[in-house]
Amino acid sequence: MIELVSAMSDRLGEVFGPKIKVYVSGAARGAGEACFLLTLLPPASGERGRASAIKLLYFPADGGEGWELLAVAERLMERLYTLTLWDGSLLRASKRRYEILDGTLHFFVHYRPLRPMRGLGTALPFKKGSALKS
Repeated sequence: MIELVSAMSDRLGEVFGPKIKVYVSGAARGAGEACFLLTLLPPASGERGRASAIKLLYFPADGGEGWELLAVAERLMERLYTLTLWDGSLLRASKRRYEILDGTLHFFVHYRPLRPMRGLGTALPFKKGSALKS
């Protein structure tokens, strides 16, 4: 599913800047540079529809420390909640988790299509000029 790979690469560029390298399954990474390796996984048994699973490996630059891996993991947890595909459809993350093994971050996420809720229009239930109060 090339759309998913492209959407994930775009999102990683948004979150970590355009200079971050994103390699796809099996590609060699550059020596000494921080980068991601993206692998599409088969959906878990019982997953239906367009559910997709991704494994991201994050390799820190030479000299990277454990705190960097934790910071990247937290950013991934926060910013990879939804992805937008080329056709504008949204995917929502589920089953997000990570682990750090041998100085590499392993991040796992499953995506499912986000369907619009039925019966909801685009109009807001507030009158013009009203303000929300907390």
